[in-house]
Amino acid sequence: MTRTKISQISLIALASFTLPLVANAEHHEKSKEACEARKAAYQERIAPYDTNGDGELSDAEKLALKKARFDEADLDKNGGLTLDEMVQLRESKKSERKAMKLEKHFSKMDKDGDGVASFEEFSEASKKMSKEKKREQKKSKSYKKQMREHVLKQYDTDGDGKLSDEEKLALKRSKFETADANSDGKLSQEEIAQFKENERAKMREMMQAKRFEKVDENADGMVSFDEFSNISWEKKKDKRFQKCS
Repeated sequence: MTRTKISQISLIALASFTLPLVANAEHHEKSKEACEARKAAYQERIAPYDTNGDGELSDAEKLALKKARFDEADLDKNGGLTLDEMVQLRESKKSERKAMKLEKHFSKMDKDGDGVASFEEFSEASKKMSKEKKREQKKSKSYKKQMREHVLKQYDTDGDGKLSDEEKLALKRSKFETADANSDGKLSQEEIAQFKENERAKMREMMQAKRFEKVDENADGMVSFDEFSNISWEKKKDKRFQKCS
């Protein structure tokens, strides 16, 4: 074997060894930057309650945060939260998260910071959006599971954990009659649209009531501050914001 061929083989072997190391190093650097960004976002959120400025919330500071949220939700200031007030608090926080998420997505998409997204920027961001979509689909599966349990509870008359043909027919008949607002034996496009909206609203109300029952430990129809403070507000992902390796 000639010296030239040996040199070429050596270069190929060296490249096959070093390229993955370089790629791993770049990935680690990006992960570190993302972690630092998450940490900064977390500390910004907790800043009003982080009285000693250590970048973390002590038990006392967490309690102060929960008290502020409780007072915000207690619209009639009677010292307890009703189901409606809990729902309003949840929807308010959900809207805030959506707005923050949208702003975050756009800032990542708008690479040159000119306030608009070009096709190239949008195309690149679409790849990341597909990952977000998969996460939303997981939530959808949980929703479908709860809906299935609700349907079985109503129509699984023999209690075998599934719907027979007769039970499925009873379910369909019940839905048809509910949707047939004018009872003429047929459904218009408007009736179908209204039925779907009503079903979604009914399911949301059922899930909200279920959550409220879990928080309302003494089942008196009101959530006290003690019951409210037992809710775990700190998400697992928030714990990752605090430290970056």
